Amino acid sequence: MGDTAYIIGGRDSLNSALREVWAYSISGDSWQQKNDLPIPLWRASATVLNDTAWLIFGRDSANSFRDELYYYQPSNDQWILKNKFPGLGRSHANLLADQDHLYLSFGQDSLGQVYNDLWQFSPAENLWSSISNINANPRKGSMAISYQSKLYFCTGIDQNSNRLKEFWKFSLAINLNEFEGKTEKELLGIYDLYGREVHQPKGEFVIFLYSDGNSEKCWIAE
Repeated sequence: MGDTAYIIGGRDSLNSALREVWAYSISGDSWQQKNDLPIPLWRASATVLNDTAWLIFGRDSANSFRDELYYYQPSNDQWILKNKFPGLGRSHANLLADQDHLYLSFGQDSLGQVYNDLWQFSPAENLWSSISNINANPRKGSMAISYQSKLYFCTGIDQNSNRLKEFWKFSLAINLNEFEGKTEKELLGIYDLYGREVHQPKGEFVIFLYSDGNSEKCWIAE
């Protein structure tokens, strides 16, 4: 957040879950210990949305899978419980931020099941919504980033402990999955038949324009 990077929780050499929160000032090249997490956690998932840090899931000191969603603002230096996930707790999941929402995907629960679902959380409404499954294989421990209303996922471990090499992009504007493993083609925009860019094209014909010069005309159902 800003000039400061945070290390949150984790496990030590004795496999004990930690509550510690440390802040690193990049410009000052210095570490400062902050207030602890409410509970020890390792393999939680975190992101930043509008100058607020968010943290969900992970395993506690008893190795139980947690389902709490916390938020943190540096000025208060306190982790506050915001909500709980409507399903089982997980670890090794991905939490991302885009616009005014959080997006949650993948991970493993206490039953050993791994997921490929995608959830949206609205902090303003304090509400979880299931969006859709991502067409990629269910996985845990993948790497993920968000950029310009697109979510990018790569690698991870599937249900059979296979280590994956795939690279996926998910467009939030149209709930569109694209496999990016072997192509440079990128979706540039979605336009109506009058050439106006649209972002929620339900119940109409639209044109998909791609970076390789190709286009597609599609009907987007309700």
